[in-house]
Amino acid sequence: MVELPSSIGKLVNIDLECIGELDLSDCSWWEIYRESSTDIQEFDPWIESISGLGQLVLNGMKKLVSLPPLPDSLWLLDAKNCESLERLDCSFRNQRFRNLHFTNCFKLNQEARDLISLTRTNDYAVFPAEEVPQCFTYRSSGSSVTVNITSGGNALTAGYKRLQGVYPGHLYTFEVEVETEEVTSAELVFDFELQYNILSERSEAWEIKECGMVQLLEVSSC
Repeated sequence: MVELPSSIGKLVNIDLECIGELDLSDCSWWEIYRESSTDIQEFDPWIESISGLGQLVLNGMKKLVSLPPLPDSLWLLDAKNCESLERLDCSFRNQRFRNLHFTNCFKLNQEARDLISLTRTNDYAVFPAEEVPQCFTYRSSGSSVTVNITSGGNALTAGYKRLQGVYPGHLYTFEVEVETEEVTSAELVFDFELQYNILSERSEAWEIKECGMVQLLEVSSC
C-alpha cells in the first residue's frame, strides 16, 4: 500500500473514536482498489480524528516517510524498523507517553529527534543518535554528568529502568523526579550504568558514550 485512503474515515458502522489500538506492523497484506500491496509511505490526516486511540504500532513499515498529527489520546507509539521515516509532522508537548520506540529509524531529521528527546514518558523513549541533543542543558562524554541545582525545583536523575532491548548507536531518554529542597550542594553528579542480562544467567556492563540531563522547568525553552 502506498497510503491509507482518506475514505477509510467514512466507513459505515466504524466508530473511529472507539478504536484503542491500531497495529500495522509489516503491513503487506493490505489492498486498496485492487492494487498490489506495498509498504505504506504516509498516513492520511484522518488518523488524528481517532480520539480514543491509545496504541499505534508500525513495526517494519520500511517505506513510511512521515507521520501526520496524531490524537492526543495516544500513549504508546511503536515505530521500530521504519527505515525510511524522516519527519514527525506532529507535536507531543501536551502528551505523556508510556513508551516511544523509534529503533533503527536512522533517517529521522534533527527536528524529529529533538521532539522525541524532549517528550515526557513514564517509561522511556529510544531513537538513533550519535550524541546527546544540543538542547539538553547538561551534556558530557562518558557516563557521568554534573548538574547545577535550580533553587526550589526538581532535577532529573538516573534511575533503574528495565529496557526491552539495548541497541548500540541509540539514545534512551527517561525521567525521574528527585526533591532538591534538602540538598545543600549547588551541584549534583549523576552516574549512569547499563547492565545487559544475557539469558538471565549473567550480565555485562556496556560502555556509555555520552549522557546528558535537562531539567523539567527548562524543557519549554528548548
